[in-house]
Amino acid sequence: MDDQDPKETNAHTGSARRRLGRNVRWLALAEICTKGSGLLAIAYLTRKLGAEGLGQYTLGLIWLEFISEIHGLSLEDIISRDVAQKPSLASRMLVSSLVTIALLTPLMAVGAYFANIAYSNVLGVSLLALFLASILRTPARMLLAFYTAEENLRPFSIWQSAEKLGLVLSVVVVLALGGGIAWIFWSLPIVYLLLFVPVLVSTMRRYGLAPVRGEDIGYLFRRGLEFTGLKFVSLLYGRIDVILVERLLDIEATGYYSGAKKLLDVLRSVPLLIAKGLYPVLSRKLTEGRHALGQVVTRFQKMMVLYSLPLVAGGVLLAYRIMTLLYGEGFDESARVFIPFVWVLLLSSVRRPPMIYLIAAHRQNRATVIMVCGVVLGIALSFALIPRLGIIGAVYAILVPEFLMAIVLFREIAREGVPVGWRSIVAGPLAATAAMTVVVFIGQTIPLIPLIALGALVYAAGLLLLGGLDAEERAWTRRTLGLGAKRGR
Repeated sequence: MDDQDPKETNAHTGSARRRLGRNVRWLALAEICTKGSGLLAIAYLTRKLGAEGLGQYTLGLIWLEFISEIHGLSLEDIISRDVAQKPSLASRMLVSSLVTIALLTPLMAVGAYFANIAYSNVLGVSLLALFLASILRTPARMLLAFYTAEENLRPFSIWQSAEKLGLVLSVVVVLALGGGIAWIFWSLPIVYLLLFVPVLVSTMRRYGLAPVRGEDIGYLFRRGLEFTGLKFVSLLYGRIDVILVERLLDIEATGYYSGAKKLLDVLRSVPLLIAKGLYPVLSRKLTEGRHALGQVVTRFQKMMVLYSLPLVAGGVLLAYRIMTLLYGEGFDESARVFIPFVWVLLLSSVRRPPMIYLIAAHRQNRATVIMVCGVVLGIALSFALIPRLGIIGAVYAILVPEFLMAIVLFREIAREGVPVGWRSIVAGPLAATAAMTVVVFIGQTIPLIPLIALGALVYAAGLLLLGGLDAEERAWTRRTLGLGAKRGR
């Protein structure tokens, strides 16, 4: 390691940055195109069906995610890691992963049947519609992981954009034709069929098909169970609050709560996408030593803080105006929930880099234990706080575990000896956010959209004028945005 040529190391680092920048740009473009239309569709649904309809729609999509993630056995994460480290495995893993998913399908059908007993009346539709959608969604996402392993997130971003636009169209078209929640859910299998076929054809052509081997299927089952523990616990952690609000309160309260959570989920999508783009890069950096890892984690962590901190401050100041703009009058309860809820954006973003590190370092079992503790604590707090505080209690039941998990994960990465420059991560974004907050607070009489644009300009100027970005970080940002990308090649 010490004998490695510094020029070669710099070349590899520059290449990794360019790949990450390209991936982030593709994903950001996809998010810009889909998230705006998605929020408009939710706003349309809310105006048509009210808080109760929004609650039903949110619960239905949560069950679709639950079924899909268990059905997929987290194979997309295994493929992203293993094929990134050994590309020759691609054709073998492609066939074996499809067979593995096929073998799990009958078990998932039984599980969906029993879940339907408790939720068919609440959702206004049988879970059969969501199960059929998951049968097509699950293998499509798994196949896209082969491209992710090459650090090519363009196919994934295109597919994910198509998925979200399909969901938008299903909502808008069904409601425009006079349908309701049931018909929206029954349209989902058609959406996912159209998304699955081209992915299957293109992946088989690119990677080929190798004979099925029993040991490969056994390996995927074993590793899949390990990864699924972490993946499902993470999903449960992010979705159990909505389920418990409905169980402990009612579907209308779920709608108001979901109004705030929908906006938070939109804001949280960018850190999730950055994490997906960095995962294979970090997997390879494990071979270059702790210093190289520390550089990547520090940049990763600063991206999270740069993104989330100003949104937290702006969300607290503008919550009521934003909710009225999105959902119309009568959603003040959603704004009241969003003010403390938006802090989850910061906490969940900064805990993501050490969590990704543990997974890339083959310590997913440790990460799973941490997440399980967070889920258990969150569920216990939900049962204790929701009956007493209502939907605000559900927010506190998330904030406390998020804070504690962040502390535990920071300690984990410190114990691993990975150097992280916390001062450089926090100082600049904090100063720029303070300047932005003052301007937004003073300008409360300005119309909402121009005020948000003004706040963004002040924040960007603050980062530059107050030293929030050093020379290397400014160059890194330009590369990420595709400016001057040819330099240094």
